[in-house]
Amino acid sequence: MKSIANLFILFLFMISCSTKEKQTSTLNYRILHVVEGDSLFITREYDLVKDNHDGVEVYQYVNLEDKKWNMTFKYNKSTKVLSFVLSDFELKEKDKYFDPSLSSMKFDLYTLSQPVIDGHGPLLFNTDYGILKLDNGMWTSFIYLRESDTTNKVQQILTIVRE
Repeated sequence: MKSIANLFILFLFMISCSTKEKQTSTLNYRILHVVEGDSLFITREYDLVKDNHDGVEVYQYVNLEDKKWNMTFKYNKSTKVLSFVLSDFELKEKDKYFDPSLSSMKFDLYTLSQPVIDGHGPLLFNTDYGILKLDNGMWTSFIYLRESDTTNKVQQILTIVRE
C-alpha cells in the first residue's frame, strides 16, 4: 500500500513539473481587402484571435458582420506547416516581404504542399502578424491589413508576390 502511495505522489510530482506550453490568446483588428485581378473588390472588418497551445498557433479571423466569412489558419511550429481548411502550405521562400509598419518580422512565402488545379495560390505569413496575403487561385487575393485606405500598400503586396 505504501508503494502505491509513493507512486501516486511521484505521478503528481511529474505532472506538476511537466513543461507544458502556456496557452495564450491575443486579439487584433484587421481589414480584409479582397482584390479581383488588379482592382479592389470589397473590404470586410475582422478580429484576429491568435491562440497558442500545444505547439500549434491558431489564427482565427472573425468577421464582424457575418460569421460565415470566418477563416481559421493553424501553424504547426515543429513542422513549420501552415494549414487552412483541408490544405497544407509549406515554406517556399523566407523573408519574401518586409514592411516595418506592419510587423518587425519579415513575411515568408508559403505554397501548397500538394498543388492542385484551381487550388489556393501563395500566401504571405509570419508568426507575429499572421496572414498578410492569400490567393484563392482564381485571380482573387485576400490581404489582411490594419487600415482601410491602403491602395498603394495593397498594390505593393500584389507586385511582390507575383515576382
